[in-house]
Amino acid sequence: MSYIGKILVVMQLVLSVCLMAFAGAVSSYQTNWKAKSEAIQKQLDTKNAEYAKLDQDSKNAADKFNVDLKAEQEKAREAGARVSQLTQQVSLLNVENKRLAEEAQGIKQINTDLADDSNARQNEVKIVRGLLKSALEDRDKEYQAKAKLEDKIFEQDTKIERYTVQNAALMKTNQQFKDVLVAHGLPFEIEDYLKAKNPPPKVDGVVTETKKPKDGGNLLIAISIGENDGLGMGNILTVYRLGDKRKYLGRARIVSIDADTAVCELYQKSGLVEKGGWMSCHGKWVVPSSQRGAF
Repeated sequence: MSYIGKILVVMQLVLSVCLMAFAGAVSSYQTNWKAKSEAIQKQLDTKNAEYAKLDQDSKNAADKFNVDLKAEQEKAREAGARVSQLTQQVSLLNVENKRLAEEAQGIKQINTDLADDSNARQNEVKIVRGLLKSALEDRDKEYQAKAKLEDKIFEQDTKIERYTVQNAALMKTNQQFKDVLVAHGLPFEIEDYLKAKNPPPKVDGVVTETKKPKDGGNLLIAISIGENDGLGMGNILTVYRLGDKRKYLGRARIVSIDADTAVCELYQKSGLVEKGGWMSCHGKWVVPSSQRGAF
């Protein structure tokens, strides 16, 4: 056998040994790989189960996170609204604080003014008390003077009452004298005596107006004759109602006169004197007395 054949045989032998070793190794490797594969499959199943659990937990966590996120977002929205509201309230409170500060300043000024006014009033009270004391002293003096004056007034009132009683008696007596004089056609006024020398002429006229004074005095009568008809102040006229038969109504004295009219005071009344009544003045005298006529 040649040298090359020997080398080839050796190489074949070596290759056979290597192939057998390789086959043994492959067989051993396949056995180990299957065990490892089963182990790995078990691990894979375990990991898949763990992954599925983790995936479910992740979904659950995601769902819970989304719920919590929405809740937190809602809270954030509410917080934002609350913050906005609080911001507005803060703005309002700032305005209110500013107003209160201004009011406080005003109140402080008012308190200052009140204090000044109180001091001024206290000074006024002191002055008024002094004046009041002086006034009370003056009042006491006036009261004493008043008491003395009241005593004098009482004395004078007593005298006046006595004189009033005496005057009433004298007036009653005087009225009785007047009634007697009037009843006899005699004068009872001094001025009537002064005019007795000029008796009025016989004239006729009418009553143009009658009026009762507001003070309750005697009736006033306006007549249609005056100075141009020969009448004068103080003339006393007898009043009649003219008709089929004369009716005596009373006596009146002229108290105001002008050219064509006069006003008389009805001092003695025996009937109703009305506007439009006819009158006449006879100019006849019984004794020297006041002028007596009729109208």
